[in-house]
Amino acid sequence: MRLRINDNDPTSPLAMLKIWRDKKYKEIDEEYNHKIEELNRKISIHDNEITRTISNIQELLDEGDVSIDQVKQIQQTIENLTNQVNNLLINQSSDLIGTYIQLGNLQYLVKARILCENIDLYALESEKPLTGYDGICPQCNKTHTEFELNRGMYVLAKTIHAKIPNLK
Repeated sequence: MRLRINDNDPTSPLAMLKIWRDKKYKEIDEEYNHKIEELNRKISIHDNEITRTISNIQELLDEGDVSIDQVKQIQQTIENLTNQVNNLLINQSSDLIGTYIQLGNLQYLVKARILCENIDLYALESEKPLTGYDGICPQCNKTHTEFELNRGMYVLAKTIHAKIPNLK
């Protein structure tokens, strides 16, 4: 005698397993669509900033009189936008973003993964204020990520990866 699972019966184990599978597929699709919307929103923000910068450049060209400070400001804006877009691409590939990690006695929220001057960093926000941490990148002395006051710091990605096995 051979046992068979009747998949025509909606209460059978096989039918219940199929329902579970369909539910999980739906959850995955919803999360995927949410991530796509989030990515499109971030791209739109950068696209608007690029459009504003181009408009500012055009205004300066039309005026014909551009100061060194104005050129430096535009160069800084372009550099910031380049870094933000590069970081957006890096952040989409990091599983740690939005998770909490324990370092010493404190928990930190992983807010972003940053590539600054070819150095791979994580932006971490402490659960409480830290003495001597101002959220300024140690590589370039700029702010890449917004932090709560005195709670932000940047840590080498390889340091975090060494503390948390199975990360790339």
